Order: sequence, then structure tokens, then C-alpha cells
Amino acid sequence: MPFNHPRAKEIDKLERALVNRRHEIREEVAELKAHTPEGLQAKARMVMIELDEEADPDSESCNHQYLAAVSLAHDILGRT
Repeated sequence: MPFNHPRAKEIDKLERALVNRRHEIREEVAELKAHTPEGLQAKARMVMIELDEEADPDSESCNHQYLAAVSLAHDILGRT
């Protein structure tokens, strides 16, 4: 389907809205204070989901700041 097809344009618009909402949710979660162990675990899961791919120590493009954050998230969640 060519990009200028009406359905492709509709899909692109929906995808942009979804990506924007995802960014908003991330920002909202980041601003929340974790007052309970469950809240801290929820934030740790978000870090893992968002950063895990770019925190692969076996990858040449490994982001070592992300690696530290993901490592901490693993510790919080009791994972290895």
C-alpha cells in the first residue's frame, strides 16, 4: 500500500497518536512517587521495558547509563 493511500495516512495518524500517548504515560509514571514496594517495582518494570534493548552489554551500541539503570531495575525486581 503506498504511503499516500488514505488508509496508510490513517494508520500513520493513529500510530503517531499512540506513540505520543506512550510518551505522556512514561512522563506521568516518572513523575509519580513510589510510596510502596509495588510502586517501586512498577517503575522498575517500566525502566526495564524502555531501556533493556539498548542496555545489552554484548552489543557494540550498549548504552552504559541504561545498563546501570536496567541493572538497578533487575535488583529491585529480584531478577538476574
